[in-house]
Amino acid sequence: MSFVTILIVSCTTKLKSLPEIPEDEIPKKMAFHYFSAIGTEPFWSLEISESLIKFSALDENLNFNAPYVEPIRAMDSNVKMYRAETESGKIEITIIQEDCSDNMSEKKYYYKVEVTIQRGTQKDYSSLKGCGNYTFDYRLHDIWVLEEVEGKTFTKDFFLEELPFLEINSNDRAFSGFGGCNRIRGKLFQERELLRFYDIASSKMMCDSKNKEGVFIKALTSATTYEIKNNRLYLSNPDGMKLIMKKVD
Repeated sequence: MSFVTILIVSCTTKLKSLPEIPEDEIPKKMAFHYFSAIGTEPFWSLEISESLIKFSALDENLNFNAPYVEPIRAMDSNVKMYRAETESGKIEITIIQEDCSDNMSEKKYYYKVEVTIQRGTQKDYSSLKGCGNYTFDYRLHDIWVLEEVEGKTFTKDFFLEELPFLEINSNDRAFSGFGGCNRIRGKLFQERELLRFYDIASSKMMCDSKNKEGVFIKALTSATTYEIKNNRLYLSNPDGMKLIMKKVD
């Protein structure tokens, strides 16, 4: 499904009106927002959490607080569209993975954002453009040691002296560590519930044929989603669980 198809679906699908969010509930619902964006002409800001979509602008008539809705997703590109309707109007947010500049700072943005707001029964609408980023999950910023690979428990005997581990740096969206035979490092791509390890480089030391570093690296690069619970990082893809890693102090 292309981006154009998404737009057609969004225009033809009838929205279900959602209740307004009381102002005193907003701080609680925005305790953690996984995506934020800004615009500069005019100035506006957007925050999306698991509970709330909050849009703020210098023109207070455009301010919009709506309960969270799941986005419509494109199949062939990283494009998402959020559409919500409340008693006060409608909001449509399109997030496109593409480098973006706010023309006022050197901050790097990796997503272009388009926001359309329509108030009440008025036919006129406001269309705004800006830039945004996903908030990196601070819980990933730690050291994780291997426990299981695809349901199998590996001991240190399968590696060179110690178990594989990853040290994730949330500020740089990167990681380093030990693959089981070689030192490794690489980059991270992270969105809500998504996590990918890529551009992995290693020290290229010769490994014993019994060493399972290749199995670990293959599982790591095949993971696409993650979950953190009980001090463990669960990495999986549509085929199932790939890795379980334990947080260490």
